Amino acid sequence: MATKTNRNKYIISGYHQFSDGIEIVEIPSIFNSIKAAAKDVCDTINETILSCDTDQEMVTPDDCTDGYKFESDSGEVIELKIVEIKR
Repeated sequence: MATKTNRNKYIISGYHQFSDGIEIVEIPSIFNSIKAAAKDVCDTINETILSCDTDQEMVTPDDCTDGYKFESDSGEVIELKIVEIKR
């Protein structure tokens, strides 16, 4: 008996707000699982946390399975969402 495979794919989309404007964030990769997409969101958010020199704790991929929104004390905001592409 054949098993049904998950053919759905995932992308990451969002925005990054700075003091002088907003930048749309579209990560060009297509992910085969939410877990893989969450790892990429986690890495991007942690890079932002480090660059903001804040006391915010680093996030884990488990924190990012629905995406993640980070706001720094200085007003910088980055929000990334995992979007499912149904096939």
